[in-house]
Amino acid sequence: MENNSNVEDKENNYLFESLMMEIQSKKDKKEYEEALNLIENKIGEIEKKYTKESDEYFNISKEFCDICNIISEIYSEIGKFNEGIKKLEKPIKLFENYMPILHIIYNNLGIFYRKIGEFAKAFEYFTKSLQNGIYLKSKRIAGEGYIHCSIILLLIGKYDYSIELSLSGIILLQEFMLNNKELISEIEIILKNGYINIAVCYYKKNNFLESLLYYDIAEKINEKSENTYPNQNIIIDDEKKYKMLKNILYNLELEKNISDKKEKMANNYMKEKLKKLIKNIEEKHSCDIQSILPK
Repeated sequence: MENNSNVEDKENNYLFESLMMEIQSKKDKKEYEEALNLIENKIGEIEKKYTKESDEYFNISKEFCDICNIISEIYSEIGKFNEGIKKLEKPIKLFENYMPILHIIYNNLGIFYRKIGEFAKAFEYFTKSLQNGIYLKSKRIAGEGYIHCSIILLLIGKYDYSIELSLSGIILLQEFMLNNKELISEIEIILKNGYINIAVCYYKKNNFLESLLYYDIAEKINEKSENTYPNQNIIIDDEKKYKMLKNILYNLELEKNISDKKEKMANNYMKEKLKKLIKNIEEKHSCDIQSILPK
């Protein structure tokens, strides 16, 4: 026979899930005001019922994480990022000692500040999320934090530092994926963003070969995944990529008098890699290859 505490917990879980389904339904129907009113009432209930001294303070992490995520989704859809920031910054003091919740809040705040162009504030919140991941020894949280921070560094022109943080994040996320294969599809989205970020950094540094190699890796990661990278306008299209590949290959083929064996092997390896990338584009555009040939 279940004790009263377990019965109460199950009832509370059922009520919360029903509420979230109602909120999600209103969001899907674009009834945003009604959805936000339901959220506001629930947040008020949480703030009133659970204080830092409450025995149940740590039992509401899932509830509040879910609420923070749907707040972010709604304000993103309606484009009211400043209002979303106010809503997400309000509960920070209530949960300042509970890092799993703060990680969600910090990440969403970082994304909102990035969208309104306040990169310093975005970097501040992404850094806090990263620090939480390190403290919690969570490879996923820390890995995502590194990549979020690296995107901000790209946007402010700190390309070398951005590449360094992206690589740190990629390593941690790959290690996380080895032991959490059921979450691979979720992790691949942010992992892909990390590789694209490195590709764009190298592109900005005029290191086109490195850029193309990393972009090629990104394209092979779960091609069905939705790409959430925030700077699609600076990603290399096929025409630019093809011209760059042909020019790099041409320059490598000019280097015929290489005496060092290792350098010669590296040169041959890169030429073969370039030829494969060129062939991929030619096959993709087999009907209109002349339209992307270097002028």
